[in-house]
Amino acid sequence: MKKFFLQLSQGFLVAALMIGGYLFLPAQYTTMDSQIRDMLFLARGESEPSGLVAIVDIDERSLSELGQWPWERHKVAQVLENLTNAGVGIIGLDVVFAEPDNSSPARVLRQLGIDDQLHVPDYDLILAETIATTPTIAGYVFMMEEDDLEPDWGPMIPAIFVERNVGERDLLLRPYRPVLNIPEIQDNAFSSGFFNTIPDEDSIIRYVPLVMKYDDVVYPSLATEMVRIAHESGRVTVQHDPQIGVEKLVIGDLEVPTDRFGRLFVNYRGPGKTFPYISALDIYNNDFDPELVAGKF
Repeated sequence: MKKFFLQLSQGFLVAALMIGGYLFLPAQYTTMDSQIRDMLFLARGESEPSGLVAIVDIDERSLSELGQWPWERHKVAQVLENLTNAGVGIIGLDVVFAEPDNSSPARVLRQLGIDDQLHVPDYDLILAETIATTPTIAGYVFMMEEDDLEPDWGPMIPAIFVERNVGERDLLLRPYRPVLNIPEIQDNAFSSGFFNTIPDEDSIIRYVPLVMKYDDVVYPSLATEMVRIAHESGRVTVQHDPQIGVEKLVIGDLEVPTDRFGRLFVNYRGPGKTFPYISALDIYNNDFDPELVAGKF
């Protein structure tokens, strides 16, 4: 019996050390955990995607034909229009248009001090109107560290984000400031989400933040906002454990487990191109099978 209790005590001690190491995250625990996960992914092999996601790729063909990036914004608008006409479900636009389009004829005339009597195209306005009339969720990024610019206001989100059971360990990531689209575009979008990716120390992306807290307001990632809208939910609950941190996100009837920082561990399906990729050039030219995007994210 004495030997049993000794072994039990040793087991509790090992468990306590492991839990303590996990909670306070010294580098060796993080590295070991990541390496084990990487090995398990390789051992598992490829996993079939859901079939609900398609990726529009700004590939070399597109850059060769449509010009270097960034493109004139009426070209981006044409891509969004063609996707919409093909019956796309939701478009997540992981591009931020933080400055006006200097190639826009209307802007060129304004810079030259010429009155626009010819009503030449305004590419920013064309894109803004297209975003407003298509199922497009705009993207933006957060600056994670302080820079020389003053923090700005956060974007408007047409939903309620509620935190439950917040304790002393409120570990949601807190960025310094958002980098938003120009007002014409940001204000015409139904909603928006950040698309930051934060790699681990070895430059591999294993986690993606689903929410961040800026100026004491919770903001969703682009992926989170797309899922929220698809579930027609006007409310997202960030569920905390007071002693540990974030436990999960609740979006309608969907529960998404996270780590204590509100990050999702990426369940990689396989290597690059595992999901279907469609050249942006083919979308622009309307030379693609609509079934590739119909009803999809």
